[in-house]
Amino acid sequence: MSFPPQGKATKGDIDSSISTHSALKTGVHGAGANNLATDNEIDTDIATHGALSTGVHGAGANTLATDADIDTDVATHAADLDAHTYNALEKVTTGQYVPSINTRTGLSFTIAANTLYAIPFVVARLTTYDRIAIDCDNAAAGKSVRLGIYNDGTNLYPGSLVLDAGTVSVNAVGVKAATINQQLTKGLYWLVALSDGTPDLVSGLQHGSVIAGMISSDFLNVQVGWDVAQAYGALPATFTGGGAYRTSLANYVPLIVLRASSLD
Repeated sequence: MSFPPQGKATKGDIDSSISTHSALKTGVHGAGANNLATDNEIDTDIATHGALSTGVHGAGANTLATDADIDTDVATHAADLDAHTYNALEKVTTGQYVPSINTRTGLSFTIAANTLYAIPFVVARLTTYDRIAIDCDNAAAGKSVRLGIYNDGTNLYPGSLVLDAGTVSVNAVGVKAATINQQLTKGLYWLVALSDGTPDLVSGLQHGSVIAGMISSDFLNVQVGWDVAQAYGALPATFTGGGAYRTSLANYVPLIVLRASSLD
């Protein structure tokens, strides 16, 4: 409260001081709003408050956290991959080709021309990729394969286009890779291939991924991807509708892989 230099506080001074004092928390008051806190109550409050982490305090122990402090803490926590659960798929080696989960390879098959193939690809952490590739086992002279990435759409069917990576030649056998610079967030994606020829490509996901489920009449058969008729050319902005499941025993899918360049 304020005091005149040579007089007593006025009623207004006292009322203002009481109002300000009452608005303070238990650092001044005890459990009852009209009771002054004891030394023990103040010590307890200070100890409790001091034990809190930077959600309350900033970098200095006696400084309240700013919005930026809290945002930094939240970002740090979110970046801790193992903060709540451990996901082995988050462990990715950069500079190496990364297949979809549970991929089995070893066979090749002849893909059909003007057919868009899609296989599931799980991204477990924010990652940037610099290559998308296939492995040609039997060449098709003068022919190419267009590669790309789609978002997951409705009911595990590919949705909107993420990347049309362009074409790779299948004039000769071997790994054929397109250079990309694509960052992907956590989630399910679909890697696709579309050719104007009929090369043999190394296949993948034979009995491997069960993301798309089992064949209801035959548990030896799993649904490993999609195919749909699509004229060769630029990839459509939305994956062509009306596709059919590719199954692990009867209909192989091409193995399409990405190469991780950085873990972001």
